[in-house]
Amino acid sequence: MNKRIIVIGRMTAFPDLDAKCIHKKFKVPFINCDSINSDSNGVDELSQRANSYLESISNKYSEVTYVDFNNMLCDENGCSPFLNENLVYFDSTHLSVSGSRLLGVEILKENSLNSLLFNISQ
Repeated sequence: MNKRIIVIGRMTAFPDLDAKCIHKKFKVPFINCDSINSDSNGVDELSQRANSYLESISNKYSEVTYVDFNNMLCDENGCSPFLNENLVYFDSTHLSVSGSRLLGVEILKENSLNSLLFNISQ
């Protein structure tokens, strides 16, 4: 039986993220939630190191595929906890359930995992 393994890289962290800031703003209108919009530093160092290690191990085995979702949230200007104007993080290091679903839908739209998932289901 042919098995496939998908290793998912660590998502970048947003240490200053206050996911509830947007809701707090309704009660206290002068709260500034701009700080949750992006991290100009890009992918944090711990995530970069962990992902490099995971990718290097994954590359040693033909049945292992490494996937890094950070490219969906990061560009040359930095990283954002938002995708399509939707907050995808629950807290500074964890995706929310709705955020996970949104990332999954976007990955499938990009067709980058379709062939891999099709091969796994057979």
